[in-house]
Amino acid sequence: MLKMGIAIAAGAVLFVTAAARVARAEDGKALYDKNCKSCHGEAGKGDGPAAKALKPPPEDFATGAKSMSEADIITAMKDGKVGDKKHPAFGAKLSEEQLKAVAQHVKQLAGK
Repeated sequence: MLKMGIAIAAGAVLFVTAAARVARAEDGKALYDKNCKSCHGEAGKGDGPAAKALKPPPEDFATGAKSMSEADIITAMKDGKVGDKKHPAFGAKLSEEQLKAVAQHVKQLAGK
């Protein structure tokens, strides 16, 4: 009976953890849409409506972010700089968890 209770508890923990991951990915897209899409575009191609006014143009994630680690993307969003390009700093606006969620979404876009 004790083994069954432990197994049920372990299964519940796995279920909750999986549900949290899904919610984080969904949050990443919503945060991306609110904070990034106007410059980087819906698919992360650097073709958002505000992109035309930016010099240099926003990164196309398929080429730029594809080779970046999730930690590198978080740092770029947080601090506001990617190599020699300036980028708005979101470190004061978004939490670490939110930055991570957006970075995961960016990695998904970079893979497409």
